[in-house]
Amino acid sequence: MPTTTIELDADLQEKVGALKAPEQSPIAFVRALIEREHSQREQLAAAAAYQALLVAHPEEQAALAEWASAPLADAPAKSAS
Repeated sequence: MPTTTIELDADLQEKVGALKAPEQSPIAFVRALIEREHSQREQLAAAAAYQALLVAHPEEQAALAEWASAPLADAPAKSAS
């Protein structure tokens, strides 16, 4: 994997130093920021895709509404056997 160097001006270096954990290197901090941002964007895209699925499939939305209204705190009903 090719390595890339990103130059930070003194102001950004100071901000990174103030934000990162004392035991964390600046490189590890920036890497974690990038990973977190990437994950957040993937999650937002997945949420948008799921919302589109619910719009396209109203039966799925109805099933979710039924599940959300289920009395989960109540004891299950006994089946007649």
